[in-house]
Amino acid sequence: MDCQRFQEYLYAFLDGELDENLRPEMERHLSNCPMCSLELEKERKFGHVLKTHLIKEKAPFVLREAVVEQLEKRKRRFSWRYVFARQIAPSFALLVIGIAVFFNLRSSGDNTFPVFSEAVENHLEYLRGIYPLEFQTSDIKEALAWFRGKTDFAVTPPHINLSKVHLVGGRLVHLKDKKSAYFLLEKDGYKISAFYTDLHDVPLPKSSAKSGIKPFGMRLVKTEKGYHTIFCFHPEDGTACILVSDMPLEELEKLIV
Repeated sequence: MDCQRFQEYLYAFLDGELDENLRPEMERHLSNCPMCSLELEKERKFGHVLKTHLIKEKAPFVLREAVVEQLEKRKRRFSWRYVFARQIAPSFALLVIGIAVFFNLRSSGDNTFPVFSEAVENHLEYLRGIYPLEFQTSDIKEALAWFRGKTDFAVTPPHINLSKVHLVGGRLVHLKDKKSAYFLLEKDGYKISAFYTDLHDVPLPKSSAKSGIKPFGMRLVKTEKGYHTIFCFHPEDGTACILVSDMPLEELEKLIV
């Protein structure tokens, strides 16, 4: 089974409606494909949020009554408005509040430095071609010139020995809703994503067994779904370089400067 076929059966797999003959194929593919495993995890988390938060939120009684009262004043002129006020408006208010709660939950995230997970997800999306490169060059000076004036901070070369890797290109991306610089690099068939971003108001990660974040020299590293994410922070200006790759960690370590 390939990734395209896996995507066709993903929701049936999640809903428990998949043909039992296909389930072993799906599970084998998941055990060998970190990209599809991450996609499955994202869909499960999304469904969990909907089930546990969105549908349980109720519009406050005062809000519902206020909406109904205002619309009832006009019911004598238009009878359909009365129906709207009594039956549709409260549900609409509930939907609006539910959506607000949902996005608030998403924006608050967890307390384990979600930039790591975001970087891995972005890395996989670029590998899939979801977001094409906005420029292609092997010259780091040309790349830095392209980013000049496009971010709120000065973009500098990523923390990697550029003489030992091939720079493919880059584009503007977002990490934690902040405009960031993205470089795509290659080495021995491995793709390496380098994100340069401003983390002034983002709580910084700490190494712990619970979060899976470990010290890596003067940096931090987390391995998730077969991908290593290395965090390099610059306390002098609040910026950070984040590297993501499935290259063996010991090989990746040799490239970091």
